Amino acid sequence: MSRDPKTSSLLRTFLVYFAVLVVGVVIIVKAILVQTKEGDELRMLAEQVETRFDTLQASRGDILSDNGSLLATDVPIFEVGIDPHVIADSIFNADIDQLSKQLATMFPKRSAERWKKGLVEARAAGRRYFLVDLNVTLQQYRQMETFAILNQGNLRGGLTKSQPKFKRIHPYGSLALRTVGYVNDSIIVGLESAYDSILRGTDGHRKQRHLHHGVWIPIDDDNNIEAVNGNDIVTTLDIGIQDIAERALRN
Repeated sequence: MSRDPKTSSLLRTFLVYFAVLVVGVVIIVKAILVQTKEGDELRMLAEQVETRFDTLQASRGDILSDNGSLLATDVPIFEVGIDPHVIADSIFNADIDQLSKQLATMFPKRSAERWKKGLVEARAAGRRYFLVDLNVTLQQYRQMETFAILNQGNLRGGLTKSQPKFKRIHPYGSLALRTVGYVNDSIIVGLESAYDSILRGTDGHRKQRHLHHGVWIPIDDDNNIEAVNGNDIVTTLDIGIQDIAERALRN
């Protein structure tokens, strides 16, 4: 005895609806399990992937002469890059030549043509980070903020910088350098060594969230610890007398 075609069609429809219902129930149950049992673990994993703690380097204290002149001091150094992706087409096309010339003037390691080529290729490839330089001073960075395109601000001009690292400099060059001393990786000599506990300060750390390739932004977190900069020391060194003495010894 053959089955009524209408009955067969209704049965197939019922089976399809039933299968969809079962799949829907499974999805809902899985979602509930994720939210209740696995949610915390997954959120923690995502947090670990998207955030990190970066060290905040403490600035070393200054070493001063008897009249307050700087004998040794720290200057902040930044890694600086550009995100070509956030720049509007109209602004990029209109000002890329001017920006390339300005970059070539400040960083002559590339010609203006090579700066332009690098930025155009990075933008066409969809790259979110184009490295400009690893050792940019604060003065240079502030000047870059006035450059074409980059003067649109971080979100529209794409200019980004890392947390500062500090470079030790001696404004008077080698004058009294053997007494003042120096810091070279793990080697510390002179006054730098004798008063290291006062000068060195304490590093901190800050939580960062990944915004896009190469760009991390600081976020508030109870575990953030600000760096405590080192203290200055004032010496009895007289720069004038020291200069006269060293000139006499050289002659």
